[in-house]
Amino acid sequence: MSSKRQPSDKENHEDSLQNSTPLSELYSITAGLRAHLLRLEKQGVWAVHRGTSGPSSDLDGDIPTTQKPRSTNERQRTNKRASKSKVGDRNHDAHFSSQSEKAVEHVNTRVPGVQQRREKDPEASTEDVTSVLTRINVKGQEGLKQIRDFLGECARCPLHESRNTIVFGEGNPNADLVFIGEAPGFEEDRSGVPFVGAAGSLFTKMLKAMGLEREEVYIANILKCRPPRNRDPLPEEMLHCKPFLLAQLQCIDPSIIIALGRIAAQTLLDTTTPISVLRGEFRQFLEWQLMPTFHPAYLLR
Repeated sequence: MSSKRQPSDKENHEDSLQNSTPLSELYSITAGLRAHLLRLEKQGVWAVHRGTSGPSSDLDGDIPTTQKPRSTNERQRTNKRASKSKVGDRNHDAHFSSQSEKAVEHVNTRVPGVQQRREKDPEASTEDVTSVLTRINVKGQEGLKQIRDFLGECARCPLHESRNTIVFGEGNPNADLVFIGEAPGFEEDRSGVPFVGAAGSLFTKMLKAMGLEREEVYIANILKCRPPRNRDPLPEEMLHCKPFLLAQLQCIDPSIIIALGRIAAQTLLDTTTPISVLRGEFRQFLEWQLMPTFHPAYLLR
């Protein structure tokens, strides 16, 4: 009798994703990221406090800890960014220039708003929207400050007419882990802080399950202003906002990017593939590894 063929690891992984619920996937993603961060810690490039061996079985409950979390300053001292080259160093300047060139090319070839602009005027330049990518040449907090100053009280697209507050981003300017959502919601528009409210509370508990605090990661959105009625971003809005997000990523230069939700994943990866297909696997985005997953708000529906 012939033996039945055993499914491959890839087939098992795909089957588990198809049968998973958003909540079970959140547990899985959280556990996988924590395991990855602990591996980095063993290599001496990351510091994670060992509060729990994996995500809590109930993200609505308290996350137990057996060791006092390290202070942000202490973790930053052990973060691999501490050894990054500085402005004026030949390696730094060459790397930053390479990142800028790739980001400008990405905007010119992948952002839908560029196509619409060129349909109206084939000779139209994109220098006005990509200039932020070529003007910033310093990483970390100083670079993010330059980007924020360059953004100003932005009126580059019609969203400025209805927004209350620009939500620039928040967190560790040297973070190895960056989370990117779609756009500010009602609470974010009022406070200027990304990921607050009910979804933000769940997101914070997700971080705690990985042994992390909000102050250790960086959090941003595709758009920096709230669209009316939380509608999907329009091409013109992404054309003006995405270069600023790419500039932020250049300054932070993370190891991993987590795209939270359909809009964030599809916009960054320039695809129309459903989030149900994209989720759960690392994908290449410019120089960074990107993991698409469900937005925490999806779990609250």
